[in-house]
Amino acid sequence: MKKTFSIIIVVIVSILLILTIPLPIFHNDVCGEGKAVSFNSLTYQIIKWDMYPDSLKPYRHTDYYFIPNIFYSVEQLWENHQNDLRNDGYGAILSYAVVTEKNENHVLVANIEYDKICAYHGCLIDKTDFQQNNLPFENIEVGTKLKITYDGYILESYPSQFGRVYKIELY
Repeated sequence: MKKTFSIIIVVIVSILLILTIPLPIFHNDVCGEGKAVSFNSLTYQIIKWDMYPDSLKPYRHTDYYFIPNIFYSVEQLWENHQNDLRNDGYGAILSYAVVTEKNENHVLVANIEYDKICAYHGCLIDKTDFQQNNLPFENIEVGTKLKITYDGYILESYPSQFGRVYKIELY
């Protein structure tokens, strides 16, 4: 009787260990945007993202997935996750603009396709945003065309301002 009880306990503990102990699986170049480490068990999955998606700020986060989501590939989970991030305001907006005014600390840009406020009244871009993108502020003149990636928020001031600028490139 004691031997049978001991065997049952060992079997139950073994099953619990198999169901709950995650094993690491390394995923490089997930959708061409970074890497992820997933820790998989039979009942849940933990994914540590280290992603650098195009036109989004770097994403380093840990997510937990349970049944039925553990049956999706890391690539499928990342695609779904990107859509959720964009809906939460995490995603960035790419806009094309022309410099209409310049002073020693800011430029005013207009003709932004995405946001009508900036198209009519212009948006300010700070000198430091150019410096962070290795663009010499001195080379920016009225009429310069820019490709601007920002967080999607426009501050309601006059003139308007971008919430956070991620990247500025000459267009």
